[in-house]
Amino acid sequence: MYQLIALVALHIGIKSHCCTRVNFLPAFAKLAAGRFTIDEIRTMELKMLSDLGWTVNHPTPQAFATEMLLVLSEHVPRKFLETTLEVANYVIECAYLQPEAYEEEHSTLAFAAVLVALRGVHRHILPRSVNIELCNKIESLVPCDFEHANQIGTQMTALFDHENAHLTLKELYQNVDPEGRVYVSVN
Repeated sequence: MYQLIALVALHIGIKSHCCTRVNFLPAFAKLAAGRFTIDEIRTMELKMLSDLGWTVNHPTPQAFATEMLLVLSEHVPRKFLETTLEVANYVIECAYLQPEAYEEEHSTLAFAAVLVALRGVHRHILPRSVNIELCNKIESLVPCDFEHANQIGTQMTALFDHENAHLTLKELYQNVDPEGRVYVSVN
């Protein structure tokens, strides 16, 4: 029994820290060498979570955006990551003012916000070729469709261009980066 509990504890830990949708149950059943079935592992997982009083939720769009931008961590300055993440998180928060945002996958919403956040970045920090490579890498890591995320990003951008918007995208960029080190400065 302790082996099943240890296996399930490991499974819960991996699931709660992983932003990608991967079904690990077959691998864990194989790891158990036939001692436990997928159903036994799933049943024990639910029992453990229930006994602990834990409610497990999917990663938030903000968590996905963080993971997506960490892909860049070895290629760009930390200030760039912090500033871009701040913009992406604000865009996500604004997106939730629209009812349609609640129908989107969290990963897709995050990808769209990251795309919006990357639009105003200085090209000397993030050349177009690196930007495209980043988007391809994110798309391969996270289950979301680039074209759909780009379409949502365009809709998000329109929220900032609306006459009733509290902040335009350029003003947002300027507020999070007043020195203009990451984003193209606004005059």
